[in-house]
Formats: sequence, C-alpha cells, structure tokens
Amino acid sequence: MEEMEDMSIEIEENNETVVQSLLNQMDVTDLTANDYIDIDSRLEATQVIDDNEIIDTAQDIVENEEEVEEDKCPSVSHKIALESIQNLLNYLQQSNNVSVSSSVLSGMKDLQRQIKRKQAILYKLFCKIIIILVY
Repeated sequence: MEEMEDMSIEIEENNETVVQSLLNQMDVTDLTANDYIDIDSRLEATQVIDDNEIIDTAQDIVENEEEVEEDKCPSVSHKIALESIQNLLNYLQQSNNVSVSSSVLSGMKDLQRQIKRKQAILYKLFCKIIIILVY
C-alpha cells in the first residue's frame, strides 16, 4: 500500500514538473504548475446548474443564431424590385418637400431598365424550356 502512495506522489511530482516546463516554454510567469493543476479545486461553485437550465441556455444560443440569420437581407424577386422602384419614383413625383438629384433619379430608372432586361431574358429562357418540355 505504501508503494502505491509513493508511486502516486512520484506521478504527481512528475506531472507538476512537466506542466511547469510547458508553462515556462510559453513564458507564463503569473501561474505555477501547482496553481494550474489545482485550479478547479479553487473555483467556487455558486450554484448548481440542472439539465433544464443547460437546455434552455443551448436553445437561447440557437435562437440568437437564428435572429442573426434573420437579420440578413431577404431574397427579393425581380417583380418586387421593379414594383419597389416604381413606388419610390411615384412617391418622389408626388412629394413636394423631398428633393432628389437628377443623377439619383437617372440611376433608379437605369436600374429599373436593367432589371426589366434580366426579367425578359429569364422569361424567354422559361418559354424555351416549356416548349422543349411540351414537344
């Protein structure tokens, strides 16, 4: 029995030596090997966390991640983009107290034309696919 205790002490001393060597290699001067090995025993547990609290915490993390994903820009179709641009142009025309430079209006109309072109290309492609599938 005494041999086992001696062996255990020897292993602990060897572990402490190895840990101290590693701490020295990392230039850690504010923590000794003994402090590092015993750190868990020095921490005070102020409360016991049960399984439900762990699950609730994990679910909160997942919900927060989902909220971040929801903050990303939603997908907008060509149709909605065109309607939105037209609504904005209509708003600017009827609002007397809002002034917008002609370059902004020109840019919006150019964007509108680009989207219409893309929409037309997609429509033609869709028609060709339908014709191929039907015949």
